[in-house]
Amino acid sequence: MTLLLSPELQVFLDAQLQSGKYKSVEDLYITALQSFADREKYLQGKREELREAVKLGTAQADRGEKMDGETAMANFRQKLEQWRSAEV
Repeated sequence: MTLLLSPELQVFLDAQLQSGKYKSVEDLYITALQSFADREKYLQGKREELREAVKLGTAQADRGEKMDGETAMANFRQKLEQWRSAEV
């Protein structure tokens, strides 16, 4: 397989190989792809959580269980901050 990398990525790849963290280019690629796959799995879980939250909110709204916009936005900001801090 031939891969064309940007100059910046090539410098990064070379630095990683020279650091001794990786035994070969293939080892580095495998690690990078595994990280990508893990991230995609994590994001899929977050998307599913969001879908469930929307379903719950819709059901609550259908039952007349609504809240004012200011409270809803405060709750949203709090949840967003929790998600952001969990990603780090």
